[in-house]
Amino acid sequence: NSKIGALKLSSRADTDLCSANSPTLINVGGAISDIRFSPIETDGKGTAAIAAGNSIHLLSTSIADDEANEVIDLKEVTTLSGGKSNISSCQWNLSAPDILAATANNTVQVWDVTGSETEAIFQVSNETKFQDLAWSRDNSTLFGVTADSHLLNIDVRNGKSENFNTERLHEGLGINHLICGRHSGEGDLVYTTGQNSMRQTEIAGWDTRNMSSSLFKHNLKSTGSMNMLYDIDTELVFLLGRGQVSMTIADVHLGNLQPYVNILSKTVVSSHTSRGSCLVPKPALDVYHCEVGRLLNMTASTIEPVSFNIARKRMGRNNFHEELYPSTLSNRESALSGTAWSSGENAPPNKVPLRDLLDKPKRHWGDETEEGDGDEKPDPAEEEESLSIELEPKNAKSLKAWMGYVPKFKHVRGSQQKKEETIFNVRANTTSTQCLAATEDLVAVPWQSGSGGPILVRSLSHTGPINDLTDRKSLIDGHSRPVVSLCFSPFDRKYEAKKRVMLATGSADCTTRVWRLPCDGFSGESVDLAKDSVLLTGHNQSVSILSFHPLASDILTTAASDNTTRVWNVEREIELACIHSQAHPVDLDWNFDGSRLIQFLRNGVVNITDPRKNAKGDSDHQAVKKAHEGGKPGRISWLGNSEYFLTSGQGLSSVRECKIWDTRKSNVSVETLSLGMGTSVFTPHYIEDNNVVVLLARGELTTKVYELEQKDATVNGHHCADFMCHDNPTVASVLLPRRACDTSVCEVARIVRLANDVIDEVSYKIPRAKDLKNFFADDLFPNTARNGEPVLTAEEWAEGKACSGPNVQSLNVNNLELMSERTDTEKNAKKVAARISANTFMRKKAEEEKRERERNAVFNQFAQMATSHADWVKNQQKDENPDDSDSDWSD
Repeated sequence: NSKIGALKLSSRADTDLCSANSPTLINVGGAISDIRFSPIETDGKGTAAIAAGNSIHLLSTSIADDEANEVIDLKEVTTLSGGKSNISSCQWNLSAPDILAATANNTVQVWDVTGSETEAIFQVSNETKFQDLAWSRDNSTLFGVTADSHLLNIDVRNGKSENFNTERLHEGLGINHLICGRHSGEGDLVYTTGQNSMRQTEIAGWDTRNMSSSLFKHNLKSTGSMNMLYDIDTELVFLLGRGQVSMTIADVHLGNLQPYVNILSKTVVSSHTSRGSCLVPKPALDVYHCEVGRLLNMTASTIEPVSFNIARKRMGRNNFHEELYPSTLSNRESALSGTAWSSGENAPPNKVPLRDLLDKPKRHWGDETEEGDGDEKPDPAEEEESLSIELEPKNAKSLKAWMGYVPKFKHVRGSQQKKEETIFNVRANTTSTQCLAATEDLVAVPWQSGSGGPILVRSLSHTGPINDLTDRKSLIDGHSRPVVSLCFSPFDRKYEAKKRVMLATGSADCTTRVWRLPCDGFSGESVDLAKDSVLLTGHNQSVSILSFHPLASDILTTAASDNTTRVWNVEREIELACIHSQAHPVDLDWNFDGSRLIQFLRNGVVNITDPRKNAKGDSDHQAVKKAHEGGKPGRISWLGNSEYFLTSGQGLSSVRECKIWDTRKSNVSVETLSLGMGTSVFTPHYIEDNNVVVLLARGELTTKVYELEQKDATVNGHHCADFMCHDNPTVASVLLPRRACDTSVCEVARIVRLANDVIDEVSYKIPRAKDLKNFFADDLFPNTARNGEPVLTAEEWAEGKACSGPNVQSLNVNNLELMSERTDTEKNAKKVAARISANTFMRKKAEEEKRERERNAVFNQFAQMATSHADWVKNQQKDENPDDSDSDWSD
């Protein structure tokens, strides 16, 4: 848009990173295409060049003091005219920072910003449009890369341009980017990024003295435009493309041997796609803690810092590692003035030691003190008495505001059952997607062997192999063709007198059967089809999807390949509603209060319907025309007590994705999570108590955990962790009710997984300190749905009675003290203990150093006495006269 926002940033880890509540907005007019800060600051003021439309606005940045309330004050100084074409990029001259160059279509223009002239002082035109621009290493000429992938040497002062290469730099048609590397004799080394013939992004190195072939080319195995950030001191190249989440760091070797590029790392810098990035100047780094680089990555709603540190044993205000910080560009004095450069003078950029540009370091707790600086080590006893001081860092809130939302489940860990704890030798019919159902006690799968559609129902606690002879009593069969869908009722204690649980099965014979089974499985008790099951008929094709109502008892939803979705009253064995759709549904879900049903159709359409109104003939469909561009059937889940729902599917080029939609404006998605390429679609398991989604895909071992942040009118997804299952890939998965989790070990989710011939469980836990085990983690376990109690009867729901949600209960069954109700002493107990331990260590170390100094002093004293005695003996021997004798004396 046409507005630019400014925030003051701090370079220290112990101060406020962002001390403003909101940025200062300046309306510059026109779409902003580039922003560049001048490398020179005068009296704490810098200049920002903002390319907007066909003009460049120069803004003077007045940086306030740390104590000031106003963070940054921007006022427009002047506007440089760029002609009729829009300006695409601009670059400051590092030797003469008063010189600014910019590209507009096929023209390169240069201004001297110190004068009152707003027109360009130099201008060079070309036949082809420029895509990127960079100054040569001595800042005398410009390098430009054109749309036809050619490199030009532009001498703007003489109005000349020279084409370096006759062949294309890159064979692809994508956008090319350019930076100038170190100087090599009489030529410059240039790095470019572009696309090869397969439309894959690559980085290439060129020597301007010989452009017949590249020094190297390296395939980055990605697509799209790749932005390059170059550290002129360490000669590292940072590559981060727009729309990507991972950054590549490259070290280019261009010595006497064969040149090559060394990819140091490829790091995921954010869970959101990048919109732009820049490097922070070296004087702003926390050099006393070995921070060698910092990158600011801008996403759709945040600006996230990415810091690069080198591990060193000794860090602090008295330990500056010269080997990590070579001389850098001076931000206080330039090598040339704009007038001198315009008249033809050349000079390399002015470099100074980095230490000369640093402010006086602030003291960090734990830093070593200099000898003789007068700092006395505190007495541990006094330190323990003064531990009532504020232990939280003063910048905690500002750091959170700067980093954005910090997921509570960021460090969630997954664990899988051992082989002996699983159910194996399972011969399940896995041709359908809904081939697994489970409660906290039972698990059910369609069985392969046998006529009709047998189903294996087994207790989860009954682990071990399945034997065809001894476990035959665990099979039930009431269909004439194979079972393709299963679903347990959430109200597994409704038949309390008989301790029964309802299991619905859909078959290829177009029927649905609802079983009332023992809650503990089959312990020798037989199942009577006439008494213990209900047969529902009405579909014309295979029943592929089943779902019980979350709040009303005896309400079952079935979807079949005949493009219909039917709602049944199981107790009365009648059909309440029939919903016709354009294609057959592949997934469905109820909203939080059970008033609306959402359907994901095979053609990618999403329908939202109130079945009770549809039964009366007035439909209120709200459709998403195409949720995902790919052709794979998707999955859908309503996001708790909100108007948002999540769809999982495939985008273009088989890229899997999850999209979050708002039912109030479903024409465009609110958030899109890119999940990488693959052949199968992720199945979302939504934990509504914590707003967390666990994703598993058929045929894969990896599970992904995302935490959803609902703020104002948006929902942001934050990637928390991945877990790799061992042995067999996932075939189907079911999320168990929250009451099945072990709250004593902070188990936040448990998933039953069917993997080939094994049924196992994957548990997700949040690591907590040992001293917190005596408290109930109410921040992780809020009140959840009460154990198996419906809120409405089937008749009440059919009549239109509304409810606000399920009846809830606390999971604190042991009546532990709540973590949120801890006293300040309990909250800070671990910090106080660590502080005391640290003070005790420092006191012992000080006493040991004192004893060592005393021993050295005594040793030096004795050594000095020994030397003095030896000198006295030598002098005494010289003064002795052999003739002097007292033998002649008489007594």
